[in-house]
Amino acid sequence: MTLDEDFRTIAAWIEAHDGKNAPAFNPPASDRQIDEAEQRLGVTFPPAIRRLYRSADGQPPYRTGFWGSFQLVPLQDVVDNAEFLNDEFPDGVNVHDEDHAPIDVPPGIRAVWWSRGWLPIMENGGGDHVCVDLDPAEAGTLGQLVTYYHDETYRPLLAPGMEALLRHLAERLRSGECRIRDGMIEGAA
Repeated sequence: MTLDEDFRTIAAWIEAHDGKNAPAFNPPASDRQIDEAEQRLGVTFPPAIRRLYRSADGQPPYRTGFWGSFQLVPLQDVVDNAEFLNDEFPDGVNVHDEDHAPIDVPPGIRAVWWSRGWLPIMENGGGDHVCVDLDPAEAGTLGQLVTYYHDETYRPLLAPGMEALLRHLAERLRSGECRIRDGMIEGAA
């Protein structure tokens, strides 16, 4: 399966199972919109992220979470959230609590409170984000997915990349073992 096929499987499954009469995802972003987001942030999106946003420019509010409680956010929110976090935590330091516990990361993720190399493409509405890592540590992989918790010091690796996350989720949905509960897909992890 390709990223596009896995995405279509996920979108169709959410629409068939969440009982809402609205699309699970927004219409696709244009190449121009993606280029503008990259320019504003001064980054280049990995090909998988460009393909994802060519499939959908995020999710409408209050839809079933794309991954647990995390929803895929529109490009404008990606830019706004990244700009806010980059300003709030300059040089990766939490200036509001510099005496916090050490940052707990697996190999391949930078041990910083926030990295300008993280692209926050999903959020849970509580200040936490799933980020595409555009600046991994030595043992990491460009495009790996890192979870940023705004009030915690651990930064777990969610997946080696977007293709892997979509593939895993689509396979779990096709297995018939998942259901929606409290706005989240259960059984996907």
